[in-house]
Amino acid sequence: MPLRCAVCQKVLRDPVSITCGHRFCRQCITRYWEKPAPSGDYDCPQCRKRSRTLPVLHHLSEPNDARGSENSKTTCRHVLSQ
Repeated sequence: MPLRCAVCQKVLRDPVSITCGHRFCRQCITRYWEKPAPSGDYDCPQCRKRSRTLPVLHHLSEPNDARGSENSKTTCRHVLSQ
């Protein structure tokens, strides 16, 4: 069964993982983080692990890949500025 995004509940599109290891559609997690928590922290929508800085997105070559590619790291700041 294909993995689904915890934000949109659909099969992962342009899959990325974040520091806690959870996977999301790149567009979903980017939109989710456009409005950080009142504390200013960014959290994982699945496990709620917090980060004071915008977490790094790790591109996954396969939706079921548990690892992010070190050569394909993209920060959310870069994605949001596009």
